Amino acid sequence: MKTVNGVLCIIEVNDEQRTFDNNSNIILTKNGEPKEWKKTWQLQLPGGGIEWEETYIECAQRELLDELNFSLPADKLLYIGDDTFDIIWYQTSEKIKVIVHLLYGCISFEKFESIKSYRSSETQDIIMKQISELSNNEHLRPWTLSHIHKYLNYKTDKQWESS
Repeated sequence: MKTVNGVLCIIEVNDEQRTFDNNSNIILTKNGEPKEWKKTWQLQLPGGGIEWEETYIECAQRELLDELNFSLPADKLLYIGDDTFDIIWYQTSEKIKVIVHLLYGCISFEKFESIKSYRSSETQDIIMKQISELSNNEHLRPWTLSHIHKYLNYKTDKQWESS
């Protein structure tokens, strides 16, 4: 089975401090031009595939720039963990193992206001949602809630407490 590595970024919008709770506001992107196979899950976390000889931090910075028109310095991106799942690739029907490296960053409400109107071929809309509003959202990309739960559970990790 082929393995694909990628990065997803959980970007919290908060002027005071990192919260890691259900009241956290996070950034989701809406896909660019809808395609038949992904019409039902248009909201997703920013991120994408890791390119050849690229670190997951470099990938996160590149994807944030591509999708949100800003990036964060490496020391402002916190590694949360990995999620692994299998998918059937829509173009070839091939089974693929996906390893997603989850990263966390935080921006101010002012910064969010400056980027929310950005559009690209990959991003039709940039929205801010409170995590508690996402649990029954049928437009989330598959596994997004799993990634968000990993983020919510991360606050008990010693690495989080010491950062």
